[in-house]
Amino acid sequence: MGSASTGKSTLVRRLARTSNSPFSEEYAREYQERSNVSDDELIVKDYIRLIQGQYDANSREINSPANNGLTFLILMQW
Repeated sequence: MGSASTGKSTLVRRLARTSNSPFSEEYAREYQERSNVSDDELIVKDYIRLIQGQYDANSREINSPANNGLTFLILMQW
């Protein structure tokens, strides 16, 4: 956990690649860009979609055939 734009996602990607493991991307960033909403514009319905989207992304990676027993997940924080 940490402040925005401090390299957390980059670190997770590099760790996953180094260990040849799958990783899930941060769904919130993708959702906000696609929906054209900023953090302060999110409403309850958006949070429900964000939680479900991140859960689905994490589940895909955990259940992926590429999963060698180690999966890196990027967790949402607000």
